[in-house]
Amino acid sequence: MKLLPKVYKGITGEPFRTEDYNGAKIEMFYLDETPFLARFASKGKFAVWTSDGENYRLLIEKGYYETLPDLYQPAINVVWLDFMTFAYKTQSKLSRKYSLFTLITFAISLAAVLLIGQFADDTIGLVVGIGILFVGLYTFSRKQQKDLQTHIRAENVIATQKIKDIIGEKEFENLLNDQQAYYEKYFAFEDDEALEDEAQIDDEELDTLEYTETEEKETIEAQIEEEKTGDK
Repeated sequence: MKLLPKVYKGITGEPFRTEDYNGAKIEMFYLDETPFLARFASKGKFAVWTSDGENYRLLIEKGYYETLPDLYQPAINVVWLDFMTFAYKTQSKLSRKYSLFTLITFAISLAAVLLIGQFADDTIGLVVGIGILFVGLYTFSRKQQKDLQTHIRAENVIATQKIKDIIGEKEFENLLNDQQAYYEKYFAFEDDEALEDEAQIDDEELDTLEYTETEEKETIEAQIEEEKTGDK
């Protein structure tokens, strides 16, 4: 099971904690010490699991980890990795199942085009064939997503109950409250920083914000080059 393999490979340095999971290695790194902080934290993702298909690396924001250490104790990590493994296998199984349905839809669509083409204009047969293909693919895609969500929700309930059994119902609720409080504190702090930056810019002299035509061109070119490098 591969999870964000490019991110996994991009993690460098020494982990602050290591564990074992069914013979595989779990390494934990502070998200703050990687180039991925802005990418994930800005979306409220303070803990991100990655895998190369064999071992696992958890990126976790330092303050978040220090606030919720019990949520990442070894027994709970096993529960979540079991859950993610289940989700991955379920998705693969459903994909194979609905790939067969997709092939059948293509076959029916092609047969309709050929059959109608013998009695009517080819255009009519083509339109009917495309219509069958579109309706079939849309229907099976929706059904696949619905089936996947149903399985994931059911397994998530089981995983959540396992965690409650490990740490207790009351402690679980406390962790949820601490988690929500940390989210609010983190993003409130970011908003305050943004306001301070805006005020600082307003107070600066205008000439410090002016660029010559050459300087502006160089700045834009540097930004474009950086974006290209990041995409690679």
